Amino acid sequence: MRNVNTALRLRFELLYFSLFGTMACYYPFLPLYLESRQLSYTQIGIVFALNSLTGIIAQPIWGYITDKRLTKKKTLFIASVFCAVLIFNFFAAYSFPYILASIVMLVIFQSITSPMCDAYCYEVIEQTGAFGFGQVRLMGSIGFALISVALGKIIQLTDIKASFILYSILFIITAYLVYGIKSESKPNIRRPSIKDVLDTIKQYKFMVFVFSVLLVNVALGANSSYISILVRKTGGSVAILGFVWFVIAISEIPAFFFGSHLQKRFGDLNIYLCAVGLYSFRFFLCSMEQSYLTVIAIQLLQGATFPLYLMGAIQYLYKIVPEHIKASGITILFSLGFGLGSFIGNLGGGILLESRGIFFLYKTLSVFCVFSLLVGIYLKSMDNTTIQKQRVYSIE
Repeated sequence: MRNVNTALRLRFELLYFSLFGTMACYYPFLPLYLESRQLSYTQIGIVFALNSLTGIIAQPIWGYITDKRLTKKKTLFIASVFCAVLIFNFFAAYSFPYILASIVMLVIFQSITSPMCDAYCYEVIEQTGAFGFGQVRLMGSIGFALISVALGKIIQLTDIKASFILYSILFIITAYLVYGIKSESKPNIRRPSIKDVLDTIKQYKFMVFVFSVLLVNVALGANSSYISILVRKTGGSVAILGFVWFVIAISEIPAFFFGSHLQKRFGDLNIYLCAVGLYSFRFFLCSMEQSYLTVIAIQLLQGATFPLYLMGAIQYLYKIVPEHIKASGITILFSLGFGLGSFIGNLGGGILLESRGIFFLYKTLSVFCVFSLLVGIYLKSMDNTTIQKQRVYSIE
């Protein structure tokens, strides 16, 4: 049994390495690709906004189809194969409409890969107890870190097309790894209905939490899209950009490794709130700096922000969403919280960037994180009130 669990853990570690390697080929260098196509900052903002909007629409549809007809493993495999093929549209896309169409076709499938991989991983953990989520998810950070820094050097020596070729190769590897996982994703005994999903959305606590996630993702989406511009505005180069993403990703590893212990000790919602508060501090510091070296140093705070934010958010969601619609619940979170928040951040960020500049943009991102923190504190007070009422009823 131990050998089986070890093999299963290794398979998921390799899966996260390759999957997040594909993201390192896409997100850090997409602004360079768009600038090479002579797009303005406003047009780049529209592209990133459409990237987010497509995910907002596609993710809940994929989640419902997965809960209703497929399994998480099959959905992840199908999406990976299509991503490996559709990325080649970018080679021929020069006009703005063609670029937009290429983005939409790719993101329909790409947007579901990360949330479905997380959902599948949590399901296997519940079935087998073979490993902890943070233990395998840290391999995603390592994959992102190594691929991004290497790709920055490769692009400097060749051109941006190298990122798309590597993206396709890594998604082929991802599909192969998913196919070879022996722990089959279990179909739901109770098939969810549209009413089940709508009832979940109507839950007040669920939507308050999603709103908090949405606010912080306005900041995270804009930061992911425009940090490359911040680095270059403060004196960095393309090679430095790859190193920035290396620092961001590698700093996550300790928190993912010890994340399960932090969750057990402090609670899911508490580590989420801590991460959001630190995000506000981090973006404010970025808005004050004029040197790319200091900007890089500030990114070390990623280790205390993103891992805790992600693990806290997903685990808290798993506690408040019914079992038979967990895939739908996660994709709703990714769609409305992550996706819609990123859409607002990308579109609004592009407009602010062109009108007020990169440093004003980062001050604005810090403010959004403060609002997200306040909503999260309100949710925490709701939970405390519920616990107190339960204690009173138990005493009576």
